[in-house]
Amino acid sequence: MHKTATAIVMNLVSLIEKYGFVLNEARQYYTNRRVTIVDFQGHSHNLNRYKAMWNRPGQVSSTIDKKSASKFLNISEKQHFYHDIASAVESGWNFSTRWMRETHPTIVH
Repeated sequence: MHKTATAIVMNLVSLIEKYGFVLNEARQYYTNRRVTIVDFQGHSHNLNRYKAMWNRPGQVSSTIDKKSASKFLNISEKQHFYHDIASAVESGWNFSTRWMRETHPTIVH
């Protein structure tokens, strides 16, 4: 396992050298999250934003995304929907049915 552990560490080091930090899930498209703003006193602040740079179904949830988007009539509306879903997913607040209204709750014993 020493060889595997060494390779993992070297991969993390290469991400730090290239991007300045370790990306979530080592995904390059997360690099658009960081935005630097300057306040009225001239101090710089790094903020995170969650704005996807694509407008197509997600890699992991493609089937579900396409089914959900089928209610939209034109491609522009579908692309906007895909963009919004991808941006929400980037935030790390994963979707869960526990936040959805359930008309017939299931009782777990």
